[in-house]
Amino acid sequence: MEIERDLLSVRAIARADVEPLSHLAMDVLGDHWPPEFIDWKYFANPAGAIYGACGELEGELVGFYGNIPLKLKVGERTVQGCQALDARVAPRARRRGLFVKMAQLTYANMDAAGVQVTYGMPNAISRAGLVNRLGWAYLGEIPRYVKILDAGAVAKAGELQGVRAQVYRTGLAALDGSASRRHPGSKEIEVRAVTTFDARFEALWNQASGGFPVAVARDCAYLTWRYVDNPLIDYVILTAELDGRLTGYVVISQRDLAETGAVGLAEFLIAPGDAASGTALLAEAIRQARGLGAAQLQCWMLPQHESYVRLLKQSGFHYWPQSFVPGIFRHTTSFITRVPEGMRFSPDLETLGNWFLTMGDQDWF
Repeated sequence: MEIERDLLSVRAIARADVEPLSHLAMDVLGDHWPPEFIDWKYFANPAGAIYGACGELEGELVGFYGNIPLKLKVGERTVQGCQALDARVAPRARRRGLFVKMAQLTYANMDAAGVQVTYGMPNAISRAGLVNRLGWAYLGEIPRYVKILDAGAVAKAGELQGVRAQVYRTGLAALDGSASRRHPGSKEIEVRAVTTFDARFEALWNQASGGFPVAVARDCAYLTWRYVDNPLIDYVILTAELDGRLTGYVVISQRDLAETGAVGLAEFLIAPGDAASGTALLAEAIRQARGLGAAQLQCWMLPQHESYVRLLKQSGFHYWPQSFVPGIFRHTTSFITRVPEGMRFSPDLETLGNWFLTMGDQDWF
């Protein structure tokens, strides 16, 4: 399939596009994405190669749109899903409808391959285009909980001046570290850093995911690809064990550490009802984040997961949606889905309350 207009064409992505895509990322976004990172991200995924389209103008690659395949747990089934990833168009190829054409070709190939649902976390501009022009559904917002580790650094990053800066700094300092010290975990639980994922992680997922109607399936192949094989981002993997049995784990992402002073909990999973393991993991994650020099530790969590929200709050994480509090505690991320026309699922994929989502479910972290 090829669409032409003024020598502008659209075609499916191929592995030979890795090098040109690296140049396009730098030209359009200023991002240094080495070819090995793009190859890992788009073509080494254990769930399969990326579904995507490239735009060419006079033989030069000037646009890209793509989604990576993932296994999704939907009720008791595992279905073929995708995560919406990257879209970019070089300045000289804009205002020609290239984004829509690349998306349409990508969706046609996905539908033909039997992809049953695609999800994404777009910015406001992308969300409007996807929902209004390409049939996506907007489900709502994912709250981000924040643990302040260095009040001075966070206040400085806010670029406030005078009395406002002092009040802000004082308020943040009052939140810094107080809550987590009041909720120690069990002394029998051992928390340690590991560098690999084994069958115990899959067994824990099978146990914990019974409470999640819809979620990305976290098997060993996925976890290893996502957090061990990534050539560009460093992760810290922490496990909680009781008598040699894995009872929970967290994965700390250092993606934004250098730029913003923030690290994120890309993964946070515990055995059902095991608050002690969750508390112990969060305490060690906080200690590790401080050791990395982070000013804040962030975590996504939807409100229906009440036990996780309670653990975060007890460990000093805050999310306050009220307009009168600082923006750092009001931040959310939009969540959208695309289900092929005529396809229906139970549980409903267009109900945010059915999803379990962590920061690692977005490729950014």
